[in-house]
Amino acid sequence: MESEKYSSADFLANQGVPVVIDANHAISHNKVMVIDGEIVLTGSFNFTKAAQESNAENLLIIRDPALAKQYTQNWDAHRQHSQPYVGRGVR
Repeated sequence: MESEKYSSADFLANQGVPVVIDANHAISHNKVMVIDGEIVLTGSFNFTKAAQESNAENLLIIRDPALAKQYTQNWDAHRQHSQPYVGRGVR
């Protein structure tokens, strides 16, 4: 969340990872990775240390290029109305 004192977006931006903010929605609650255009990882898993070590999470691995394409198209649609985020502490 851009409004937090220091967010994950800042961490990523400070490491040189391009970050965009979708201001059309209050929060992006998706937990999805598309790998190589053919594998979809999705579920409750937040890709955090707490999720890995402490929480009861689920993760589904789907090998389906057609489904991966749909997830990618959804991401692209949100990317089109998002704005670049430089982050705090980036020089």
